[in-house]
Amino acid sequence: MVTIILACYNQANFLVDCLQSIQNQSFSDWECILVNDGSTDDTQKVLKSFCEEDARFQYIYQENQGVAVARNTGLQLARGEFIQFLDGDDMVQSSKLESQVAFLSHHTSVDIVYGSSRYFYEDMNELFPIHYLGFSPTFEMHYTDLNQQEVLLKTNVCTNCAALYRSTILSKGILFKSVQFEDWLFNIHCSFEGLIFHYAFHDNSFSLIRMNPNSLMLKHLSSLSKNLFDRERNKIISNYNFKSKLNSYASVAKPTFFNWNKLLSVNFYSSFFKKILP
Repeated sequence: MVTIILACYNQANFLVDCLQSIQNQSFSDWECILVNDGSTDDTQKVLKSFCEEDARFQYIYQENQGVAVARNTGLQLARGEFIQFLDGDDMVQSSKLESQVAFLSHHTSVDIVYGSSRYFYEDMNELFPIHYLGFSPTFEMHYTDLNQQEVLLKTNVCTNCAALYRSTILSKGILFKSVQFEDWLFNIHCSFEGLIFHYAFHDNSFSLIRMNPNSLMLKHLSSLSKNLFDRERNKIISNYNFKSKLNSYASVAKPTFFNWNKLLSVNFYSSFFKKILP
């Protein structure tokens, strides 16, 4: 069984599309935990209507605490062998769960399989491989790649809804932190716990990300301290006594024409978003 954890806050206008994309999955053995993070619009009404018609949906309400806490609430209730995260304004194509469950079932050394994402604004038939803010959503890793931690320390490899996780994350006690890029930090933690990532493309299995100016992602980026991510990432590095080979190579090369450390820092991205977000 797949446990789908859907965290939502004031997204009533988009929830029907999102929840119908779950119901339209070719893989039917799922439960969906709907975490209403203190919404003040018609989110509760929409969510409860789906619960009444489909027993696979489970409704949870909590006072507004942010997307990280909402996802952790869902993790505490998860019963599935696999975990899928989803935000209330996004969708998944109909073969997403089936193809990724099949992959993990046949590749027991892989813990997290992820696919490609596409962005859309209003027309779901007009998909873009990149966000209007410049996000490129996918970095392809193979399960045989060494040093996956190095990759994840430099960049997130996928959007949060593109991945399917084994429930191993529950036994490892990995949870989301209330920081910018909480899904990236989550993936870093998974990697340092020895979990293996793999990119696999399958037809009709995109995760579809709405380019919504009021999305949880953009609100999240503009509201949280820009230093928290770096602090939590450094804490993981310290706890696991990790020594970066890439950083040691970079210190030897010392390129003078480009400041990679500045480009790859969360502070750089935070400054960038602050300039362009309303």
